[in-house]
Amino acid sequence: PPAKTTSHARTYTVKPGDTLSEIALDKLGDGHAYPRIYNASKATKQPDGRHLTDPDLIIPGWKLTIPGKHTAKPTTTKPDKHHQKTPHHEPTTRHITAPPEPGATTPIQSAPATATTAEPAPPTATSDVTPADHEQVTPAWLVAGLAGAGSLLAGALWLLLQRRRRAQFRARRPGRSITVPAAGYAPIEKTLEHTGAPTADILTAIDEGLRRLVTALRAGGQPIPTLTVLSVTTDQFTARFADTVTLPDPWQPLADRVEWQVERSVIDQTGPLDPDDPPAWPQLATIGMDDYDAWQLVNLEALGVITLTGDPDYTSDLARYLLAELAVTPWARDLRIDCVGIGQEVTGLNPARVRHHTDPGILATTIASAVDTHDRLAATGADRLEDARATQAEDRLWDSRILITTPDLPDLPVLTDLITQQPGRTATTVLLVNDDNAATGIEIQVDHGGRVQIPSLGLDLIANGLTPSEAIGCTAVLAAADALDDTPTPARQAPTEPWEEFCDETGQLRPEYTLDRHTTPDTEASSLLPGADEDWVEITANTVEDLALIAPLVPVEVRHAAEAADPALDADLEAWAAETCDRPRLSVFGPMRLRVGPGGDPAAVARRRPYYTNIAAYLALTRGATTDEIATAMGLTAGRVRKDMYLLRDWLGDKPGTTNPYLPDAASNMGAAREGVGLYVIEELLDDADLFRRLRLRGETRGTDGLPDLLAALRLVRGTPYADRNRHTRPWLTDRRPDIHLQTAVVDVAHLVTSIALKAGDLHQARAAAELALLIAPDETTPALDLANVAIEQGREDEAATLIRTINDWTDNTGEPPLELPERADRILRTHRWLEPVERAG
Repeated sequence: PPAKTTSHARTYTVKPGDTLSEIALDKLGDGHAYPRIYNASKATKQPDGRHLTDPDLIIPGWKLTIPGKHTAKPTTTKPDKHHQKTPHHEPTTRHITAPPEPGATTPIQSAPATATTAEPAPPTATSDVTPADHEQVTPAWLVAGLAGAGSLLAGALWLLLQRRRRAQFRARRPGRSITVPAAGYAPIEKTLEHTGAPTADILTAIDEGLRRLVTALRAGGQPIPTLTVLSVTTDQFTARFADTVTLPDPWQPLADRVEWQVERSVIDQTGPLDPDDPPAWPQLATIGMDDYDAWQLVNLEALGVITLTGDPDYTSDLARYLLAELAVTPWARDLRIDCVGIGQEVTGLNPARVRHHTDPGILATTIASAVDTHDRLAATGADRLEDARATQAEDRLWDSRILITTPDLPDLPVLTDLITQQPGRTATTVLLVNDDNAATGIEIQVDHGGRVQIPSLGLDLIANGLTPSEAIGCTAVLAAADALDDTPTPARQAPTEPWEEFCDETGQLRPEYTLDRHTTPDTEASSLLPGADEDWVEITANTVEDLALIAPLVPVEVRHAAEAADPALDADLEAWAAETCDRPRLSVFGPMRLRVGPGGDPAAVARRRPYYTNIAAYLALTRGATTDEIATAMGLTAGRVRKDMYLLRDWLGDKPGTTNPYLPDAASNMGAAREGVGLYVIEELLDDADLFRRLRLRGETRGTDGLPDLLAALRLVRGTPYADRNRHTRPWLTDRRPDIHLQTAVVDVAHLVTSIALKAGDLHQARAAAELALLIAPDETTPALDLANVAIEQGREDEAATLIRTINDWTDNTGEPPLELPERADRILRTHRWLEPVERAG
């Protein structure tokens, strides 16, 4: 039967701390669209009998209606092959280009910016920005294959990217940074944050929700049914099975009991979660999105033999997309993917799961595996492969395989006939691409308009697709994150402040201003960690290489020059800590916050502070930006940027005793005069990120006198830099990566403080610094080793043993065993013989 569609509107249950604007940002992608939710929900009688009458007053437990958006199907007119039709979003461009050489830094072809609209009328002083006023455009960097229908793949890639980054931070040594992709691949990473971070939680809910369902069915003595299609919206899942089934609460049946629905918010009530249980349906993959913005995932294993037919470019792109998604989704962990003649660009995403072959001999291996699975399944007496997989019958892992190839592979009919004659019993799928002849097995048709139809399932969707260049970009980003070798921290490009000439992006003094700590200098010089290396290695969690990098000798002339380059540091620090301050103050450690002085007007941005704080943080990072740069970074029209600058200017207010605003017009500020181009610059802004860097720089140049500055820097830290990125995505961070640099800066400064305090016998100060660093960077080994060292000195052997065990047993949450210890951590553990308490405590 044809797939049922979801309704336009969805229901959302208010949680503590929610605001309408934040819900609109999460659910509609636009914080200014809150009136749509308000108007759609006013008539709803709430559980306590009241109605929504004030957009500023919503009560936890209330039900809000999230309006949907119906999208008409595209016309049958054949489009330009370079355009992917994504009617549920602004049209975006797909470039079919020859793939660059692996490792090249050629920029990824991305969606062009939509033409800007006419500039609005001069803004008024009101804060009432309606959705019609908020002209959003498709960002110029947006990669079409990872947006809209493809955003579930973006979510899976985002999850994997974060897990690999965690491993990179774990292996990072003090004074160094992690490997990041070449700048040419920035559009990929920006798109992953823009579209993937919001869908990552949906991916996790699918994976965990289906595992819980299988656990509950097994606990009730029910068989595991064959899932055919899973329809997913942001709030609701609809599962379609091959036969009528009975599922536990909170799943609710539709009329035929073949389809069941569950709200995503309650799916964890289905049953317990065991992350080691094998996924029952490992070949779920997103074919596309329907006209009601629901992703449609099809169980390819249930189809068996599949042929993609139709437009050659679109069929190849769809096959490449399916391959990429299966390579990275968490429920496909036990899947083996073999490609012959297609998909070479994607294999690097997950080489443990995906293999590309030039030798057709893989066919014989696949046939043998299919026969073996069939025979073993028959021996168990299980009716369904899913039952054997869920129960791990015969004490084995019932893995799954898919062969993606073209129809001209020799002897292919031997395998396709076997799968067709033994449906659901071989755990093997064949996906054939670009078949000019009659389709073999189930046909998936991709037309010239970018739509995909599966007649046997009644699906007619906006097709997913990944071009060769997009696939190469995704692979490059994930490959860079898989590199555990750390790198030097870059210096700031085009410094705008004198003190920036002396340091890198973390505030660390640049090597050209230091001397080797083992030399005898001709001038007075000092180090943060003076004395023999052997003493520091014995007392603290440092190696000789660490000391050379983070505690070199600094000539007194450098100290004086650095201090002279930043004469206002102490006054700025005092203003930052003051109860009231005339200047605007931006916090990026923890959830971002912008405080304005008495001359500011908070009413100008009422209910929209996160949005305008985000713009202010971008301006702070860039030290000024043009209208076009802001529009590109934020995905806005130029007219919208000008109005936002007007409102942000009102919020920041004027400088005391003047009519000069802290945010002047683009053509009338110091930055514009310096650069010779119109720039929006927030003048006299205090921000904790720069204060941290400035304090670290001065502390390092002062050598043995530098501890007070390092402590002052740590007192600025109130949380992870640029927190809440899943809730408020910030793709513009990719350009300079301050989130990465500030995190490593906190860890390194805390490590210096802990080392100094340990040698001085100040265990309270040593513990405070180590605990702060571990809170900010829980995956790094440096703060964990520091805290273990402090615990041992305090006689807390059990705490130290737990910390050391955590270092040893660290995993990346992929379901795989612990990763091996980084070389530095292993050396420190053995130097101090800290592995012995672990053995005794175990």
